[in-house]
Amino acid sequence: MASFLSEVMKFLNRKGAIGVLVSVDPENGTLHTDFNSDVLVARSTISDRLEEARGLGLLEISQREGDHGNSKRHTLTQIGRVYRVALESMGVDEAHREYVEATREFDAGVEAMKDWVTNNDQYWTCMTLDNEFILDDELKSEDVYPGDDVPPEFDEFIVGDRTLREQLKDAERRRDRGEF
Repeated sequence: MASFLSEVMKFLNRKGAIGVLVSVDPENGTLHTDFNSDVLVARSTISDRLEEARGLGLLEISQREGDHGNSKRHTLTQIGRVYRVALESMGVDEAHREYVEATREFDAGVEAMKDWVTNNDQYWTCMTLDNEFILDDELKSEDVYPGDDVPPEFDEFIVGDRTLREQLKDAERRRDRGEF
């Protein structure tokens, strides 16, 4: 029979396990459905991790006044609270929150990029499936850099007051004048 330690280590190595442990509200417990927004794995994986955590004695199911009769509220057991304190003392809970937020931000950025490509397809056309592209004349110039001669539709994607090209030109001028 496997030892408790080895079973806990297997659990902690599984996808979503740490997310489940740091997502339990230590005071009130967390409803089963509320894990979906805090743990970035499939619902079935969350269900598996919750079941495994209960099997290890890290979580238990409880009810609070006002919960629906079929609600599953997961609360930390005594050993679960000890593990949770350890995770918090190591900053893993905060790192997990940052990871979730960064992942959501990344996913939103990918979607924004897809929308941008779709909405600006007038600037390029794909000639073949071999990735042979022809750019619109507006984008062919060697002077086109982020912030310079960019069509107005691109303005919202340009960050900063001065473009890198402008900064480099200024630096070249200062060098040519012997300023450094």
